[in-house]
Amino acid sequence: MHKNCKNCSKQFEITKDDEAFYKKTEVPSPTICPQCREQRRLAWRNESRLYKRKCDRTGKTIISYISPDKPIKVFNFDLWMSDKWDARDDGKEFDFNRPFFEQFRELLETVPHIPLLIGECENSTYTNYSWCNKNCYMVMAADVNEDCFYSSHIWNCRDSSDCFFSDSCELCYECVDCDKSYNCNFCKQCKTCTDCFSCDDCIGCNDCIGCINLRSQKNCIFNKKLTVEEFKNEKEKLLQNPQKITEEFEKLRLKEPIKAIHMSKCEDCIGNNLNNCKDCYMCFDLIESQDCRFVTYGIKSKDCMDLNGAPSCELLYECVACPSCYNTRFSSSCWVNSSYLDYCHLCRASEHCFGCISLYRAKYCILNKQYTKEEYEKLVPKIIEHMKKSGEYGEFFPISISPFSYEETPAMDYYPKKP
Repeated sequence: MHKNCKNCSKQFEITKDDEAFYKKTEVPSPTICPQCREQRRLAWRNESRLYKRKCDRTGKTIISYISPDKPIKVFNFDLWMSDKWDARDDGKEFDFNRPFFEQFRELLETVPHIPLLIGECENSTYTNYSWCNKNCYMVMAADVNEDCFYSSHIWNCRDSSDCFFSDSCELCYECVDCDKSYNCNFCKQCKTCTDCFSCDDCIGCNDCIGCINLRSQKNCIFNKKLTVEEFKNEKEKLLQNPQKITEEFEKLRLKEPIKAIHMSKCEDCIGNNLNNCKDCYMCFDLIESQDCRFVTYGIKSKDCMDLNGAPSCELLYECVACPSCYNTRFSSSCWVNSSYLDYCHLCRASEHCFGCISLYRAKYCILNKQYTKEEYEKLVPKIIEHMKKSGEYGEFFPISISPFSYEETPAMDYYPKKP
């Protein structure tokens, strides 16, 4: 089946596999194309813009990813995570005479938000979308790092700076898509390398400068093998003139073949930067995942579609930043083993909630109002029918009600607004 995107007017395809997923998750087929769907989701994720503002209860100055000019309440981290308040106190009864997103926006501006999406971090105040970091500064969307700076999407790294999408690296600088490497600078797509400088797609290499596509080599400069003494002498000269390294490297790049995609141990996959994946279509930066479609940034994701930033999850559709969740749809920044959520934001360890914000260990809530199981199961289908009539059900949260400006989010990076 083909449809025309109601946002950009381009035609897109809905395959039989897509239809099977929509049937399984009981959602209508989308009205906009995969790219426009991703743009809308990414507009609900501010990774790197941090601000100073006041806690709306204590008046204490805090660091927050929500700017002070937004009509959003923010509590300091310790207070938001505590049991000194209950987000259900701001619960509202659903009004069938008004659109759902209009009511959700009002709740969004009423319920307090967390200042930063972090957990179990030490001396890492200026980080976001991160977990278990120590002594890190301006490290975003990153987990289990120590003494790292100005980096994004890095994991298990030590003493590294200005790195992007790298795993288990140490003493690395300006590296992109590098794994298990040590003391490497200005490298890209390098794995298990040591003491390399300005290399691309090298694996198992030591003491290499300006090399491309090498495997298990050492003492090489611009892909030329040298003796230990020759390498030492040339290295001293080249490092005094980094511009020459760049110029010669670019000349070599024009001669060397470039790998079309980076994929390892994958079966029936289409995408890039995939490892140990199976049956993944148009997916990027996934590890140990299967049966995913249009998914980016994930580890051990299973049976998911239209998803950005959600490791260890299953049966998610149209979500962003929802790790460790199950059977969740149209939600943002929910985590800690939440399940059966629809249109929720910042909910933790909760289940069977619809249109809720900042709940913790909650069940059977709608717009943060508590219901019994029977009341919830009777009311939710009525709300879905109401949303179908208004054209809202099946659509992710609109960009217009995001707590972030478009320019603050990755949406601006991947789908920049025209001047």
